[in-house]
Amino acid sequence: MKSVPKYYALAFFIALFALSAAGQKALSGPDQAAVADFQKRIAAYSKLRARVARKLRKLPQKATPEQIEAHKLAFQKGVIVSRRNARQGDILTPKAATRAVVSGSPSRAGAAVT
Repeated sequence: MKSVPKYYALAFFIALFALSAAGQKALSGPDQAAVADFQKRIAAYSKLRARVARKLRKLPQKATPEQIEAHKLAFQKGVIVSRRNARQGDILTPKAATRAVVSGSPSRAGAAVT
């Protein structure tokens, strides 16, 4: 019987998601292009992080705090080295950021950004 509240919570979140998705308007052409470009860039960044993580030795089952910290630092260094030529705006481009602000604005406040 302890799992019944979990099902109610799951049903609540599914209903909440469905209602919020139904209330959103469709994206315009430029917004769709900006979202697609952003998703492509995020996918490439995620693949890069996965490649870096695969190169690292796995942490032992009962890793010490020092081992965890060393693993974290090695991962960070690997990402930094892999992105040594990266620039601000490589992932979240100014165009995508502008579209997100304008699309998400319920008033004319975001319209001044375009």
